[in-house]
Amino acid sequence: VNECNKRNGGCDHECNNTMGSYHCSCRRGYMLVGHQMCNDVDECQDPGMCGTARCVNQDGAYDCLCETGYVYDNNTKTCLGEQYTKNTLLSTDTLYTCNTNYNV
Repeated sequence: VNECNKRNGGCDHECNNTMGSYHCSCRRGYMLVGHQMCNDVDECQDPGMCGTARCVNQDGAYDCLCETGYVYDNNTKTCLGEQYTKNTLLSTDTLYTCNTNYNV
């Protein structure tokens, strides 16, 4: 019997059928609570998650935000100003453009 075939086994996210049973699992950014429910993990509870940037928790994710005119460098976990980024080649896979609506 595959318990996952009926209402996803009651699991919020993923139902994994096993021999004679099943178990639930959650997508990245969520944590299994009990046997079936997935709750968002607040990554911003970790004070070092975004370094000097402001951490904003999202459903299943988080954003690291910088002041207007700065960009977030994921490697150093800092906000880099225009004077630094202007003459430096930046890798797009580790650099995030920050929300320009954020004000300190």
